[in-house]
Amino acid sequence: MIVHPDFYEFSSQPGKSDIKLVSRSGQHPEALHILVLFGGFPPTALVKDILQALQTRATLCVDGVADEVVTGYGWREPVAVTVVCGRNEALFADLSAEPCRTDTRIVGYTESVAELMRNCDLIVGKPGPGVVSEALVSGKPLILFVGEQPSYTMEQEGDVLAFVRSVGIGKVVRTVTELVSFSSTEIAFLRKNVLELPPNRALYEVIKVIENQMLARVANPV
Repeated sequence: MIVHPDFYEFSSQPGKSDIKLVSRSGQHPEALHILVLFGGFPPTALVKDILQALQTRATLCVDGVADEVVTGYGWREPVAVTVVCGRNEALFADLSAEPCRTDTRIVGYTESVAELMRNCDLIVGKPGPGVVSEALVSGKPLILFVGEQPSYTMEQEGDVLAFVRSVGIGKVVRTVTELVSFSSTEIAFLRKNVLELPPNRALYEVIKVIENQMLARVANPV
């Protein structure tokens, strides 16, 4: 699938970002950076539940928490979370006003998604063909939320899920509890699989296809 050229640019570009955000708490140097991205108008209740679950999980990285409690989540690593609210201004306002228990950035509408993907370790979202293609070009593994009802997943997302499962580049989950039950070791394994995929060169290949068609028409005018 063709993705925007920005996703192929792996160096930072000062002055280009339009990210509108609210930042709270300092960033832990060893934190696993998670990008929560559910399209242009993300579902309010689901995103709030995911953020709350990630923040709850983050409190377990401190000393003194019982091992059996940590085992239920599968981790002890600190996390930093970036939530993209898109055009859901009510969600942006609500999350910006809520108390924070972990490193959190609340982002409003932005066209700098490529920058956010470059700066994260893991992407959480829906199995849309676009976001999955962008994540893979960015070299990032995914956790894809499909809900407990079959109707939550759109028809075109079925092939995406099959691909993600078959090559082991992401985790498909039905509940928020399942979504936050991962370890840094698991994410590292998924990322290794992502980086072993053949590069997506569709953006450049389509230009060559168009060029060849134009040359053919010049050589053989109708």
